[in-house]
Amino acid sequence: MRLSVGIWVVLLVAIGVVVTDAKMSEEQIKIVRKLPVKLEYQDNLIQHYDEVRSWVVSHTLSAPTPARASVPCFACRVLMNVVIELLRASEDIGGIVAILKLLACEALDVIDALHKDVCTGAIDMYAENLHYIVDNNPKLKAIDVCLVLLGKSGEDCDGERTEEFYNWVIRIKGDKPAILNPDPVPANTVPVKVLQLTDIHLDLDYVAGKDTKCGKPMCCQAWEADGVDDASSAGPHGDFKCDMPISAMNELFEYSAAIEGYDYDFVMMTGDIPPHNVWNTTLLGNLEHFKSTNDKLLRLFPTDRSIPVYPVLGNHEPHPCNLYPPRSVWDVSDFDKSWMYNAFAEAYADQIKDPVAIEQFRQTGYYTIKHKDTNLRIVVINTNFGYTMNFWLLYKLDDPEGQLQWLSDTLEAAEVSNEKVFILGHMPPGSGSCWGTWSAQFERIILRYEAIIMAQFYGHTHNDAVQIFYDSSARPARPANSLYIGASTTAHTNLNPGFKVYHVDGGRGADSTWEIMDHETWIYNLTEANANVEPNGAMPWKLMYKAKETFNMGSFRPKDLDDLAYRMLFNEDLFANYHRFYHKDSDVRGSCTSSSCRLDYICDMVIANTNDYKHCDRFRAYFLIGETTTATQPTGGSETTAETTSETTESTTESTTAGSVTTSSRLIQLLITAVFVISQV
Repeated sequence: MRLSVGIWVVLLVAIGVVVTDAKMSEEQIKIVRKLPVKLEYQDNLIQHYDEVRSWVVSHTLSAPTPARASVPCFACRVLMNVVIELLRASEDIGGIVAILKLLACEALDVIDALHKDVCTGAIDMYAENLHYIVDNNPKLKAIDVCLVLLGKSGEDCDGERTEEFYNWVIRIKGDKPAILNPDPVPANTVPVKVLQLTDIHLDLDYVAGKDTKCGKPMCCQAWEADGVDDASSAGPHGDFKCDMPISAMNELFEYSAAIEGYDYDFVMMTGDIPPHNVWNTTLLGNLEHFKSTNDKLLRLFPTDRSIPVYPVLGNHEPHPCNLYPPRSVWDVSDFDKSWMYNAFAEAYADQIKDPVAIEQFRQTGYYTIKHKDTNLRIVVINTNFGYTMNFWLLYKLDDPEGQLQWLSDTLEAAEVSNEKVFILGHMPPGSGSCWGTWSAQFERIILRYEAIIMAQFYGHTHNDAVQIFYDSSARPARPANSLYIGASTTAHTNLNPGFKVYHVDGGRGADSTWEIMDHETWIYNLTEANANVEPNGAMPWKLMYKAKETFNMGSFRPKDLDDLAYRMLFNEDLFANYHRFYHKDSDVRGSCTSSSCRLDYICDMVIANTNDYKHCDRFRAYFLIGETTTATQPTGGSETTAETTSETTESTTESTTAGSVTTSSRLIQLLITAVFVISQV
């Protein structure tokens, strides 16, 4: 039954709302009872209010973590059953917006956590897109939405999913060639340098002195109140709770471009220019942020310097944020995104030069180009077509915009032409926010063409990390490929501003392997800068680390990164360095000293397919058995010298629900773990 906006608003607004921290109040229950949805759905929402509210708040506000997500699928389904019926109950978008505000912001009482402006602004921003998606995909069910949103953590979802949404596969041509172990890069090789800038999140409305504790996901903007003291006032060079002032962005760009002796071969800009105020962005505002950022970057690396800049689109580029509708609906309502694609294609046309690549970029945000006069092919993908918060996935889930099929075909052509490949994207395919089916198909492609894919580069998480792809058909599982996650420019999420530089075997002409020979990260300490540096003074830049020396790496081939993950299991100091650099040496980040915390970070490192946790489980098994079981060490692993008795005991303690284990249960755990590890050999 379709209801009018008048009926909804009269019924619901007249009721009023009383905020509660526990169960639903009588007023909230009255709101739910007036919703045009099944009585069963109303009952579930009332009965499981606490779970649903907790899930909404945590899913909305939680920063990405390396731990395996633990999200109650039932809470998601309770809410999505209601939302889907509401979206299908009326054609009146005004009525839908009104009732969703009452449901989410009042009946679910999330205003205290999200701030009223955020809650209502987000609904204004996304309701029309959601209505169209749900109304035009009649097969879509609550369980389908939750399986996409929750990924692997939604395995406890009960119910019959719509199988056609999940069973699509990419056609991969040809047989995989034999995997060879290439010779090491000659020791006297002089590498070329490649700069990565990512997650810039410029905020043109940042004002020093504004409140950093405004109650919203991002603060420090011109319309907020002034800070009451130094601890709550935005600093001149940025703040850990806010995005990048233009002066700080310009400083970072200028410094990275002018490091003595760093004559870059090319620059990768891996996405996310606009700020995090996703509840009140505008199309014109995004374009203004694009122009300020791209103009500055292209002035530092003009065409005549012969240092091309290869751009990538992030999830914050569109307005509304995250939403990448397919071209087939661009002529409907305000879903046209040609303004965004055109802005980047026109800005970078002189950098990319290839008209075919520019036109592809203009249509879909992905493209490929041969780098200068080399044997390296740059392949840029639009990972937003696999991003769980891109709600347009729910409109057409099978290979949006044909991107993965294009990727497979592009790599096939590169293999035939004896080219090496760098893949650039924004969201790491092993990220918890990558849809599992998309991630699994991406992994299939990577494993097929692993021999020519020399490196992958992403951003999105804001952290400085690596992830490893494994060939699970081998026994033991074989490390086959890897990716790098660049350090964000923005300080948002409690990180120091930074950038990455890669040292690459790309200067030997046709003999170049394009292997990563080393990588390094540069930062400035934001606390120190705000305390000691005048607004236009010299910033305290420092080289945070060089990976080869810090982690004692022979090379950065997948087997060596696998070895690093294994060594960190048993070497607390080595892991402590990885953890510190992961968070860019931030002095407002906590430590990670427990075994369970360490295992979470290592799991993050060895999960590159969000549908597959077995490599995480395998490393947990190695840790549980202990270092003495060297016969089951990962391929390429080396012996370590750390003490393991206390580590194993700590891990065992944290793995049990009771917090302690008996000798017999310890033996049982070891036996089960041994069986698991042996099965991988």
